[in-house]
Amino acid sequence: MFLWGLFSNAATLRDNFLPLEWQQKLATLKLLPKWQWYVWVIGTLIIVIIALVEGSYRAAQSEKPKNVSELVSQGSKVVDVDLIPSKGQSERLFLAVTNNGIRQKVHAQCRIVNIRNDPNPQRLITFDLAWWNRLPRRIELANGESCNLFIAEARDMADKDGWITEWIAIKGAGGESIDSKFSRGSTELPEFDLEISVFGTASDEPYTAHFTVMPGTNCAMEMIRKVEEIWELDGQGGPRILLHWDYPPEAAYSGLGITHKILTIENSNKTEDAFDIQMEQISLGLTRQIAASMKRIHRLPGGHQVRADIVLSGKVPEGHQGEFEMVYFAAGPLRREFTRTTQTGTEAIGFPMVVTFKDYSGAKYRAHFEFTDNLDSWGPTQYVLFLRREKLVATRPV
Repeated sequence: MFLWGLFSNAATLRDNFLPLEWQQKLATLKLLPKWQWYVWVIGTLIIVIIALVEGSYRAAQSEKPKNVSELVSQGSKVVDVDLIPSKGQSERLFLAVTNNGIRQKVHAQCRIVNIRNDPNPQRLITFDLAWWNRLPRRIELANGESCNLFIAEARDMADKDGWITEWIAIKGAGGESIDSKFSRGSTELPEFDLEISVFGTASDEPYTAHFTVMPGTNCAMEMIRKVEEIWELDGQGGPRILLHWDYPPEAAYSGLGITHKILTIENSNKTEDAFDIQMEQISLGLTRQIAASMKRIHRLPGGHQVRADIVLSGKVPEGHQGEFEMVYFAAGPLRREFTRTTQTGTEAIGFPMVVTFKDYSGAKYRAHFEFTDNLDSWGPTQYVLFLRREKLVATRPV
């Protein structure tokens, strides 16, 4: 376009201000070189290509934001923030929000996904969260700027008999408070599963993360980011944990006095020790809550077998603490996924059991089993079936 304008202006000056003799000498056709036709075709194509490239460049430049305000108006797909829970001794729990993206106004919501170990069922609701020392529901954060969300607080109080009751409350911006009370020294402590979402005025989608809030071991409260664990089937090597359900060895020497079977854990790999062995909690009842877990085994040498120290919680029949079969005998009606009807019309029970453990290097494994009580079986009516062993290969926050 620039060259064409230059040529047009030159032609105007020639035709209006120069003598006729000079006009004829400077005629356009006389100035053109005597080239072959194909040279003209190639030259024309080059000019067309240059024009197209120039137009594309101008279009691309026009789509770029020219200043911060335009950058804010364009935004990004997902709000780009980091969420870091507060740590240390405090009655209040905060979540630091750091903006890694463009300047924009943000606000946050909390959805209570689940509450565990609370005898009084609470509402599972969603509410806005408040910014600490900031009044508006929505605040503006520049790139790299941070501000704290107020998540929870903890308190304790003593009654006239000296019993101390503690409680944790998840706090909302509008005065919402979902709390759980527990006695000091309780073995079952409340846990809140939270979904935190941060919304931005210049972003299409919120940033969402999942946390668990619980009483802390060395502080009033802890807030832990939930992670997704990626497991793969594991072949050879590493500890190999097996579960056995049978009468204790002393039953063979003491006659008919021993009638209860016990759960034992074996490390069948004779060359590798297993560490930090735990069993995931089992609860089967439809209406009556009774749960079974196991005291952690710090180390189980290769080739050894030990008795599982079972801990029952809930409404345990008197005199039956530690008896694993109470998890279904004393649970009342069982949930449907744990029962089935056999061909003869009798009821059989089957439920999953998961044991986690580590090797000497700290690599984490888990073994899956199924406990079965099948009244139609010709063999043992109660047994534990090994299903598979897995190894943890990666984790990612959710």
